[in-house]
Amino acid sequence: DAMPEQSLRTLGDFEAQGLSNTPWAYATLGCRPAPLMAAIAAQALRTIGSFGAQNLSNLAWACANLSCQDLPLLNALSASAVPTCAQFSQQDLANTAWSYAVMSVAAAPLLQAIASAAIPTIPEFSSQGLATTAWAFACLEIRDVPLFDA
Repeated sequence: DAMPEQSLRTLGDFEAQGLSNTPWAYATLGCRPAPLMAAIAAQALRTIGSFGAQNLSNLAWACANLSCQDLPLLNALSASAVPTCAQFSQQDLANTAWSYAVMSVAAAPLLQAIASAAIPTIPEFSSQGLATTAWAFACLEIRDVPLFDA
C-alpha cells in the first residue's frame, strides 16, 4: 500500500509519462489499486493534451488490464489518439486496438484511424501484432476492408 499511497500524494506532480507508466506498471504486476487508478484517470483527463503516442497506448492498455472502464477517460484517450495514430508504432496500434476490444468499447473513429495508420506499415507488423489487430477488429465487429486487403 505504500507505493499507491505515495503516488496518490504526489499525483499532481505526474506528467504524461508518469500518468501512463504508473498504471501500466501496476497492471504488469497484477495489482489493482482502485483509488489510485481513479485519481490517475481524473488527472489524465486534465492533461490528456500533453500525452504522446506511447503514453496514450500504454494508458489504454493499462485500463484494459486493470478493468478500468472510465468512459470519460476512454473517450478522451480515443479523441487524443485519432489525430496522432500516424505517430504510433505498430505495437502501439495493435495494443490500442486490443485494449478497446477487451473493454468492448467500439470507438469507431479511433479504430478507423488505427486502420489508416496501420495500412502503410503492415509489412513491418509482427505476427502477434497482426493477429492482435485482426482479433480486435473482429471482436468489435468493425470491418475496414482496406486494412484487411492491405
